Amino acid sequence: MPTRQEQERLHLAEQRLVATCMRGRGFTYTATPLGGTGDAPPVDPYGSGDEARARAEGYGLAAFRARDAAERRTEERARRADPNHRYAASLPPDRREAYDTALLGTRRDAVTVRLPGLGTLFTSADGCLSEVRGTLYGDLRKWTRAKAVVSHLRTLTAAERERDPRWTRALDAWRSCMRKAGFPYGTPAEARLGVQDAGPDEERRTAVADARCNRAAGLAKAGARTEEDHIGAAVAGRFREEADFHARAVARALAGPARTPGT
Repeated sequence: MPTRQEQERLHLAEQRLVATCMRGRGFTYTATPLGGTGDAPPVDPYGSGDEARARAEGYGLAAFRARDAAERRTEERARRADPNHRYAASLPPDRREAYDTALLGTRRDAVTVRLPGLGTLFTSADGCLSEVRGTLYGDLRKWTRAKAVVSHLRTLTAAERERDPRWTRALDAWRSCMRKAGFPYGTPAEARLGVQDAGPDEERRTAVADARCNRAAGLAKAGARTEEDHIGAAVAGRFREEADFHARAVARALAGPARTPGT
């Protein structure tokens, strides 16, 4: 996957080309920076063996809720301040519809990509956004599929990981440990979910037992190792074409400068 800095460069290149394309269709469009900060703390998908942190913070649910609420407020402020949102809202209804068509295309399902585990992805073929992505990354259908695959490799390889004996042994050991401690959960995710509405003391007790059992079972290590192995195998095997196309397309776009769509 591209780094945050590369994502910002790609986004800005896309935005500038969209602005040029929209001007050609009679509308104003302002290139805007990539939203978010990219520095949100990662969620441990396989839990954590950090007992000291669990004793101090539990699962960190209060901090997560506060951060989530702050992010929603920031996103709403950004949406209201977005010059393109304000411009579109200022247009009469018929021009607003024409603006949306120019930006998003006449048929939102013109390009259809089906991926087991992800469902069906749709995108237009003739709006400025789609034309620009075709300009930057090449074949639009291949890019739509490749980006979806590369962005969701953990989900697409979850079934293989969950059947891996290294993972199932560690998970069984974690479950047994948690059951003996009085917390009969099936996974770390279930344990976190089980205390979503609990008080801080219960959250900490559960989190401490979870961390202790995770460390004893080697669950987080088993999860990380099997995930890495199965993603690596998928990228080298069944998703090799998508991974290779994605890498080439991103390198091509970063090399720029891209030409204007239609030229």
